[in-house]
Amino acid sequence: MTIYTIGFTKKSAEEFFEALRRSGARHLLDIRLHNMSQLAGFTKRDDLRYFLRQIVNIEYREMPILAPEDSFLNEYRKTGNWAKFEQSYLELIRQRQVERHIDPALFEDGVVLLCSEAEPNHCHRPTGVRRRHLYIGDKLAIRPRAKVTFDLHKVPIKLPHIENLGFDPDSIEYLGLCADSEWERVLQASSFSTVEDIYDGHLKEHRWIEPNTNVRSLGTVSEVQIERIEFEPLKIPGHYKPRLTFRDMTDWPFPLPVSDLSSRNFANYEIKRLGSTLTASKRMLVMLQGAGRLYLRIGLPGPWLNPNTGKVGSWMQVTGIYSFPDYLGGKSFADF
Repeated sequence: MTIYTIGFTKKSAEEFFEALRRSGARHLLDIRLHNMSQLAGFTKRDDLRYFLRQIVNIEYREMPILAPEDSFLNEYRKTGNWAKFEQSYLELIRQRQVERHIDPALFEDGVVLLCSEAEPNHCHRPTGVRRRHLYIGDKLAIRPRAKVTFDLHKVPIKLPHIENLGFDPDSIEYLGLCADSEWERVLQASSFSTVEDIYDGHLKEHRWIEPNTNVRSLGTVSEVQIERIEFEPLKIPGHYKPRLTFRDMTDWPFPLPVSDLSSRNFANYEIKRLGSTLTASKRMLVMLQGAGRLYLRIGLPGPWLNPNTGKVGSWMQVTGIYSFPDYLGGKSFADF
């Protein structure tokens, strides 16, 4: 899951669209209260929908359910009490039951939240996503190995994400972390012998699924051999996305991008620490090849146009890398 935020004020059109291009996101959610105002300039709703499609190939979605009330903004401008604004805004989105109205699959493809303020410090755009869905107090609750209970509810299914369910963040109860034996049993319960088996024969060219295919979007493979780890530079300077090449029991090579946040943050931490993508790649490869047991979670994002092939489909990604012993030493994405 990757979420960016951006404001349009104090930015030229060039700065605005280049920032969006560098993000690599595929969706923009407009969470402004007044997106048809003349003050919105080149980001007026209907104009922006066209510009996004033509300039950066990003889908526009108007999302007023995430906009604050005018009264909240007026009170903040009078008092300068940002803590009170945050409290009121979080209570508002709780009352609106936002989770029931937003497709979770959007966030798997990369999302930008758009508001007006130039900086996010005193803007509502990061408030709703910062800690509410991941933390209970200061405790990181939603992470790999975590044991949690929460209330689930059905949401509209958008293929191929047939497993999608919504949940109420206020219902989360954190029960600690799984021991190695517990966590491995969870992974084994969703394991398949081969990557092809996960998708019941629907996989095309060993890489992708056609849009609207009614098949599971997540599965686990073990007994894999890691051959290579490469780092692709992102449009954000100094940031890289790992690409992992592995073979399953069929001995077919799968070169897949890694969307697992813990692995990506660790990789970028190592690149910065070691000062070399090559050295960091070799170190991470040794760590994974030396693991006693290795499990890879393979998932599908929503359909998109692959510019390298010209085909629209859901292209496989490595959504989780788990080893025993743990190559991250028990750390999560928040620790890097």
